Amino acid sequence: METWLARSRAHPISVALFDEREELERGILNRFFDTLCRVHSTHLQHLELRLPLSDSNIALIQSTPMPLLSSLKIWAERVNIKDPVKVFQNAPHLRTLEIRHLDVDMKLILPWSQLTTLVCRNIDFLDWASIIREAAAGLVHCEISRMGTERLNDHHLGVVPLPPLSALQSLIFKTPCYSAHGLTKGLLSAMTLPVLRRLHIPEEYIGREPIHKLLAFIERSGCGATLKALHVIDPGLQPKMYQQRFGASIGEITVEFQEETPVMRRVEGGSHGGAIAVWSDDDGSGSGLDEEDDYDDGLDGYEDEDGEDDETNSYGWGRDEDGDEDGENMYNDGQAGEDEY
Repeated sequence: METWLARSRAHPISVALFDEREELERGILNRFFDTLCRVHSTHLQHLELRLPLSDSNIALIQSTPMPLLSSLKIWAERVNIKDPVKVFQNAPHLRTLEIRHLDVDMKLILPWSQLTTLVCRNIDFLDWASIIREAAAGLVHCEISRMGTERLNDHHLGVVPLPPLSALQSLIFKTPCYSAHGLTKGLLSAMTLPVLRRLHIPEEYIGREPIHKLLAFIERSGCGATLKALHVIDPGLQPKMYQQRFGASIGEITVEFQEETPVMRRVEGGSHGGAIAVWSDDDGSGSGLDEEDDYDDGLDGYEDEDGEDDETNSYGWGRDEDGDEDGENMYNDGQAGEDEY
């Protein structure tokens, strides 16, 4: 590994370190990480850390200058620290962060305010809200999956303020919460997103009377002219209601069922003359959106490590090149195109 690093010379490098809980392997990885930080940190551009953050490793990411580091993926589990500690503060060009399994109650303080892309997986709602408050000014893309609400209680209802996210263009909640909670069920009502272009959200986050709440959100945020893609997960309404109300203003509308549903059929028509593209996983082969590929916009080259294959049933509405609504042009054999929402 040291030979490989030496061969890189002054070229930017990308490094991913994975600990499989083997003591021998862990020792090797820790030594490699030490060498990486002490000798090659000045041309480290992309870093992925899945290591227990020992005292020595934390000391390294506290003090090591990383002037080229632009993207970071970090597993924040197995962090044995008592007091908050600032890390990666010497990485002035860090813009893209993916953080997973945050189980340290926000004791790791990263340079949130300089981020433009934030991806959170397996994170508690209160921790996510705390990060959002710090990153609000410059955040352009935010993606959250498997968000927990275990620490929420009635005391927190209405007491978790979220500032306007003045630069946010893409907000993606991939899956509902681990456990339903009154606060997250109306989460969209607490957000103001004036330049939002893409919204991917479970209907329970919109709240009761979702069409009314969504209209109120768009009016309050002032994003009616910018919002061009809407994806709703597990709607209780008839899916066509979203198309009927928003189809004239939002170019792409999809409705996804993550719960097991009967085989769906193709339905023609619609209030705007469009077709609803419908498919289902009726042969076990898997169909629908490849979420990891479609939404890791700011994390090129990173793969999902969860090993999960999300199979979904989806309705999709879109417009063809002539501006006509056409579900078939939006999807091909149940797969979203590379450039599609």
